[in-house]
Amino acid sequence: MRSINAALLAFLLSGICVRGADVSDLTYSSNGSYITITDCNALASGVLDIPNRIDQLPVRFIGDRAFLQCSRLVAITVPEGVTGIGNYTFYGCSSLVEITLPESLTEIGLTAFRGCSSLTGITIPERITSIRHYAFYGCSSLTAITIPKGVTSIGNFAFFGCSNLGSINFLGDAPSLGNDAFSGLPNGAMVVITTGASGFGDFFGGVEVVAGETHTAQRLKFRIGLTDADQVAISFSAVAGRAYSIEGSPDMRGWERLESGIAGAGDYVLRVFPASSRKRFFRVLESSAGK
Repeated sequence: MRSINAALLAFLLSGICVRGADVSDLTYSSNGSYITITDCNALASGVLDIPNRIDQLPVRFIGDRAFLQCSRLVAITVPEGVTGIGNYTFYGCSSLVEITLPESLTEIGLTAFRGCSSLTGITIPERITSIRHYAFYGCSSLTAITIPKGVTSIGNFAFFGCSNLGSINFLGDAPSLGNDAFSGLPNGAMVVITTGASGFGDFFGGVEVVAGETHTAQRLKFRIGLTDADQVAISFSAVAGRAYSIEGSPDMRGWERLESGIAGAGDYVLRVFPASSRKRFFRVLESSAGK
């Protein structure tokens, strides 16, 4: 049994969940080679670990509407080996706080997680190439999302109504965006891109956002947001022996150096700049001291 985060454990111990869900709550079909999960008992509650084999056959697909309106489940693990999640699969799972998706997953269907209003985070597997229409519509507890490098398209209203989605981290070039794909982001939402990424314009998905770029994406972490005085506050952990610079841009193509030679001393650095159309996007670059 995998570990459960503290918030989820507290929820489970609150008495809301009568029992843990298991394979007896699932309905499935077989074609003689693999299993497709087709339905789940709407009264199933708590944590559900979907087995990777049923009746000695591997589980390969989670079918359309399989968990539709299963509003008592709080955590689900989809096993390794599953390659597809169907349309409307987890639609209306309003108590779902956590879901673990396998690396084998290559497809997530339309409206798959719509209305999962308690979902706080999700890792999209690297093999996913498309986030389809309404996929995370109304996931109002989602605070951050990482878009894998291979994603080339994000559908209509995919993240519409994600009112707490303050951080969107793109690992590759900008994908094509459907209508209102990111409408309704909170003020000061941050788009994080890596050096060399292309296709990000002045406005992202029709919503003006503050964007940050990291030169060493896996190591350099920084926060950026708008203050009440229409200023941009940037803070980051400055490693001793490293030097940092901050740049601004109106379009992510031409960059203006705002400050350089910021010496790392093993503590946090905070800088504040005016927010304007000339400096709408920002990035922090790192180098060895003296460079």
